[in-house]
Amino acid sequence: MTPSSGSRSDESTPNAGAYRVAFDWRGETAYYIEQSRRVALASFYWGGPNGTVSHIDGMWDYEDGRRESLTPDERRTVLDRVIDAAWKGEEITLKVEGE
Repeated sequence: MTPSSGSRSDESTPNAGAYRVAFDWRGETAYYIEQSRRVALASFYWGGPNGTVSHIDGMWDYEDGRRESLTPDERRTVLDRVIDAAWKGEEITLKVEGE
């Protein structure tokens, strides 16, 4: 899968099997987005090169309104991909809050 980052206003839907990461720094939120579902994460950045990221509730939000818990493996994968996107797209080093 190929990551991409952008602003919250970038609402493009990834193709099947792909994902994207969008940051809303003013809203202190990152979004991990797949074709029909998304996860919101708390993402804090205070200037400089560092910040933190954590799951808000660890739930997939589906386009049809359903919600479903992420598995432990999905939780880790989403965190890793958001951290990677922050570095590659924003040159910000995010660390998982509490780790």
